[in-house]
Amino acid sequence: MQYTKLTADEFAAIEGLADWRYELGAIHATFAAPSFPVGAAMVAAIAEAAERAVHHPDVDLRYPGRVHVVLSTHATSGVTTAD
Repeated sequence: MQYTKLTADEFAAIEGLADWRYELGAIHATFAAPSFPVGAAMVAAIAEAAERAVHHPDVDLRYPGRVHVVLSTHATSGVTTAD
């Protein structure tokens, strides 16, 4: 598969991604769920979507319901249009 890398400035210019930040060659977002079980359900939904896309993020669930997601394209060691 061919990937198109994105710089931090190119990523910042994309509309609708206000929750995401470009940092250390990846994009990061943290979401607050109302409870730990709701956060776990969010992680499960992310996992299902990632499997369908064959593109897997790093996901971290913390009490009381914080879900941190990190996306990058491992094949390019950076952010691409696939992210």
